[in-house]
Amino acid sequence: MALFGVTLTEGKALIKMVKGNDMANRSYIYLKNVDEARILTQGIYTIPYFWQLFWDEEDLRTPISLWKTAEKLEEDEEEAEKFYQEQNVDILLSIEKFQQNALKNRSFLEENAPQSVQLYDAFVRYILANVKDGDVLGFDLLDVVFMDQVSVVSDKLLKNIRAIRGNQPKDLDFSLTEKNLIGLAMGFPDYYASELLPEDNILDSVAYHDELKKMNPQEDKKVLDMIGADSKGNKHRVLFVFWILLALGIVWLLYIIFS
Repeated sequence: MALFGVTLTEGKALIKMVKGNDMANRSYIYLKNVDEARILTQGIYTIPYFWQLFWDEEDLRTPISLWKTAEKLEEDEEEAEKFYQEQNVDILLSIEKFQQNALKNRSFLEENAPQSVQLYDAFVRYILANVKDGDVLGFDLLDVVFMDQVSVVSDKLLKNIRAIRGNQPKDLDFSLTEKNLIGLAMGFPDYYASELLPEDNILDSVAYHDELKKMNPQEDKKVLDMIGADSKGNKHRVLFVFWILLALGIVWLLYIIFS
């Protein structure tokens, strides 16, 4: 969903174009206002668990319903395309609600995963530092949700929310003891996106670099290289889309002027 500078009404229809050559199933957390979406980090084949501390059950009710509808339409490409153009299937939070949940659920990490609190705090600061007037916080999970049946993934997400709320870490569908906090808890920063998010960049934080040193240098280098390569590819694809949209806008303007 690297839709920088692309309007969301156009952007939803262009998600597949921007992601088109990406073989990995990804999830994205992003800031969105009326006419743009700005990626913060991305999960690869996973929904990072820091994100899940920002939600409650109410936030998932509508998206789950839409995911189930989308699942039924997957065999009809034309109907599915129309559905995605008309519906936003992402989880959307007001910034105020995000702040409330992030603060409320921080104590869950303090008690059950204290080793993750430093990165969690840096991540929350990173999000808030990049908020603009009118922004909401969005979560694009569909690619990862569709790796399994929607009902199975939805049940797991709801179970996690209840476990966090009830302080029952043993009921979580993810492990709090995994060492790869960047990939599994926060999500990998999009290096191209980070160029457009200069405020309190997570790549510059002490917590991020501390966790980076803990990563397996062989296994995780492959992931980081893939992120960097995809980001460069996304940059060229987004610029291509931008020029197409600009040309269409000029043609439309000339049509209005001379008609």
